[in-house]
Amino acid sequence: MENKKFVESANEKCTGCDRCMKRCPTEAIRIKDGHAYILSERCVGCGECVRVCPNGAKIEYYDDVKDIGKYNYNIALVSPSIFGQFNNLRDIDILLTAIKHLGFDEICEVSIGAEILSDAYSHLIDKLKKPIISSACPAIRNLIMMKYETLVDNISPLYQPEEVVAKLAIEKAKKTLDLRRGDIGVFLITQCEANVIEMKRNAADIIDKVIAFKDIYFSLLAEMKKIDDSDKERLSKANWAGIISGSNTGEALKLFSDNMLTASGIENCLSILNELERGSFLSNVDFIELYACTTGCTGGAANMENRFLARTRLRQLKSEIPRRKKTYHFSSFSAFMHEPYKVKNVYALSDDREEALELSMKMHEIYSRLPKKDCGNCGAPSCRAFAEDVVKGFKRKCDFIKGD
Repeated sequence: MENKKFVESANEKCTGCDRCMKRCPTEAIRIKDGHAYILSERCVGCGECVRVCPNGAKIEYYDDVKDIGKYNYNIALVSPSIFGQFNNLRDIDILLTAIKHLGFDEICEVSIGAEILSDAYSHLIDKLKKPIISSACPAIRNLIMMKYETLVDNISPLYQPEEVVAKLAIEKAKKTLDLRRGDIGVFLITQCEANVIEMKRNAADIIDKVIAFKDIYFSLLAEMKKIDDSDKERLSKANWAGIISGSNTGEALKLFSDNMLTASGIENCLSILNELERGSFLSNVDFIELYACTTGCTGGAANMENRFLARTRLRQLKSEIPRRKKTYHFSSFSAFMHEPYKVKNVYALSDDREEALELSMKMHEIYSRLPKKDCGNCGAPSCRAFAEDVVKGFKRKCDFIKGD
């Protein structure tokens, strides 16, 4: 699955303007024959290329909600950022009931997973390597594994909230309804292309399909208009702390500590990761929560609403959500922990060590003759990327290169 394309550029719409190439944090985009193309193994799903493309040329691959027909029992996992996408939404149960009416048998709030993870951090914070970097944003986690080798051990081993809820929902359905795993369809409704990449690559055993919120938005609007207080089901079980995880600071808020740092937006996150790698002032922080999208998950590319307005709406829901007793009790959180994360060497010039060294020397020789302008006119995002492409056999031309 590693080389499966999750984001592509539609040539009929792409003008080769290079905005996406210059915004990509992992240099996963090149311009070739006047069009952008994406190196899928380097894509972290941050959504920057989707947001900056003026022509709507970036295609994200999500699953179809009609796939519910493939399973006997269908579970919808609902991301909390979705609650900020509707004007004057004062009762989450109306929205959850509308989602259920699309054909789902059970609704599970990802907010519950966020609450469980916050409790887990409270128990584990003294046992994990500091500073702990939250694993909630898969784009940030993959970015670290690709570009910040020294920080990989700082990534929290805890699951994403989506994985926690999926795991619990599957176990419940199998136990209470006597279902086999193959009978159960688990659908994540999300705003995030990074979630597609993560779930398809690493969590396909517990999440079967990933649905883009934007693809069901208008169906939900129509369905919500039909639902009044007598029709709605009481489906929401989450507390405020879990629902606010739809924006940045969701996990950190429950730690009751000032010794933490939160940030959102890919450039801000890169700045913090660079500081961390240098071992600067951030070394005394216990917990770091980073989101690739500005404002966190409310800024996801598959949302419909302005990210800042969505975050405000999410926070306004606070007064509408009653205090609820926890629906879970765990003496251990080991069931929600991954194996330690490993470096993703996507920038290797060759799998053969000697050949890689030879190509590296050639790359540095080419780079030394380049102007270091990073202008992008050659179709590569930087002069270093130009040199890398050349040694890998891609044809590149630079009008400013010195020598032959």
